[in-house]
Amino acid sequence: MEIMHRSSMDTGSYAACCSYLPDGSLLCGTYQLQDKSTNTSEEHRLGNVLHFTHGNDGEVGLLQSMTPTSGILDIQVKDNLASVMLADGTVSFLGLSNSFRLNLHEDQIDKSFAEVQQNVSVVSEGLCLAGAWSDDSRMAVSDSKGGVSLIKKGEHSFGVSNHKDNVHEYEVWSVCWDCKNNDVLYSGADDSFLKMHDLRSDSAVVTVKGHDAGVTSVVSSSSMENTLITGSYDEHIRSWDKRMLKSASATLKLGGGVWRIKASPEDDTLLACACMHSGARIVRLNETGFVLQHSFMEGRQLVYGIDWCPTRRPKNRKPDGKTTNGEAHFLAACSFYDHILDIYSFLPSRSSIEYKGQRDVEAGYRHQQPETASRKLRCNYSPSRSRSYSIDGLFKRPAEYWSV
Repeated sequence: MEIMHRSSMDTGSYAACCSYLPDGSLLCGTYQLQDKSTNTSEEHRLGNVLHFTHGNDGEVGLLQSMTPTSGILDIQVKDNLASVMLADGTVSFLGLSNSFRLNLHEDQIDKSFAEVQQNVSVVSEGLCLAGAWSDDSRMAVSDSKGGVSLIKKGEHSFGVSNHKDNVHEYEVWSVCWDCKNNDVLYSGADDSFLKMHDLRSDSAVVTVKGHDAGVTSVVSSSSMENTLITGSYDEHIRSWDKRMLKSASATLKLGGGVWRIKASPEDDTLLACACMHSGARIVRLNETGFVLQHSFMEGRQLVYGIDWCPTRRPKNRKPDGKTTNGEAHFLAACSFYDHILDIYSFLPSRSSIEYKGQRDVEAGYRHQQPETASRKLRCNYSPSRSRSYSIDGLFKRPAEYWSV
């Protein structure tokens, strides 16, 4: 296994999420909380969609900066359509058009501009937190009021086809469709529960316990069709057998709080994890458990976004200039407080120390202590209930930036 840092780009505002498009270009969403002014008592959450590209050497170029919108919490891509979850309770749909050829360093790249197609209002007085596309092009959206909505494309436009309030008691941080069944949806929330919903019945809900803090990421594995993977504020990544959800089948401590998990588009047993205060991790899930392959970005402050490039390949070179054997991948990750988007190349390997079953392993990570009190994981969100974690990027309590 080898990983190599290729380039960085300053995003200006706090970098909250990133997602590759099928053409190999990259969207990055930013979030900035603007304090109350002397003329208003309201706080404004501002954000940009930044559209980048990079050549085979990984050097980043800015294609466009979308008109500032509300703060951006998640971006999900399907084909040539991107859905952007906004802090004003809407989802913005971006389409690719106007193909052109870009000369970037030694590479000629065919690219497209992203344009807003439609904005859909989902929740009033709340934030859209996360989204997920189904195979039949429905969009599931979670919100800060504990709800989940379904958006469906009609003949000419998108619209909310179904909305459920109080699916969870607190913020729903993640939604995920079952990889084999478009009638099954999973949600993970700050109440520490993972829930499985059968959309054919209002009452068909399975509640899964076993997390020690909020559930922040859910992934349904296609190569292991009975496997779910979750990340949590409790710093662990877990796998679950959908046929036996009483307890996790494998657990590995990654540190920092596992905010986002992205499976490689070519091998979904290879998982990129954004671990907030502890940087980023690459792990592999096999029949015996999780295998830690690499830790990186430990020096970054609050890693939220991570994604694999689905198409473009790095030039096959090692840091010493020698060629590599095997296929490498591009990987993008963004750091909130550093307002940085980083590009890496990664050459996977199946040889590593294996961690079996439900062994709880420290994984050799170097936990980064926050430099100031404002960057600590907090435990004081609700006066009525002790919630294990609420993250400083998402709650302003009082020196934090995202506000629910």
